[in-house]
Amino acid sequence: MRIFSRLSTAGGAAVLATVLFATTASAADGAPGLDDPYYPLDGNGGYDVSHYDIRLSYQPSSDLLWGTTTILAKATQDLTRFNLDFLLRVESVRVNNAIARFESTGNGELVVTPARPVARNGDMTIVVQYRDVPSNPNYTLYGFNLWTRTPTGALASNAPQTAAWWYPSNNTLTDKATFDVSVSVPEGVEVLSNGVLVSQQQRIPGWVRWNWRSTSPQVTYSTLLAIGQFDEIRTDVSP
Repeated sequence: MRIFSRLSTAGGAAVLATVLFATTASAADGAPGLDDPYYPLDGNGGYDVSHYDIRLSYQPSSDLLWGTTTILAKATQDLTRFNLDFLLRVESVRVNNAIARFESTGNGELVVTPARPVARNGDMTIVVQYRDVPSNPNYTLYGFNLWTRTPTGALASNAPQTAAWWYPSNNTLTDKATFDVSVSVPEGVEVLSNGVLVSQQQRIPGWVRWNWRSTSPQVTYSTLLAIGQFDEIRTDVSP
């Protein structure tokens, strides 16, 4: 904030007029929401996302979820700070391979301050590391907790805010992206998500990593995560 003062006379009396002008720093902050009349904090201004790489592990017995989400985005304005829609406890954030400051506001906003400002049209690689229990009853948006525990796992499929319980995002209809969803679970548990199951890997004894890929851009809250024990039914849809 800059302060400008001017001394003048009015009716023989000296008057000190002080005017406050905001610096351009606030103009470099991405908007914390898109002012939807029903969900005003959904979505964020200042950038567009092209891809999410979500790489997690999940323990059904404790509902513990941990790992990283890497976001590829482009700044649509000069940015000194921006928001992500997310509820879980964050351990670290990096922007363009530099440690960034961050703050979780408690209302689903993760505020990120990069070590260096990002210029308009600049590329951003955002890596968020986190570890938490999504079913924590304190994690609500607009009065709801949309993470559902099941007898054998969990389900995240409720529109329009479900992403905030398992990965950070720009949660708006206007910012579609492609996805890689990779989740490691105990052997005998399955993971379902959007797109194509590209591989299953068992690199840690007793754990299997399921890798799903969506190459058609989709909105964040339509990205499904279903973890549990399922019956598999295959249908031939070829002509």
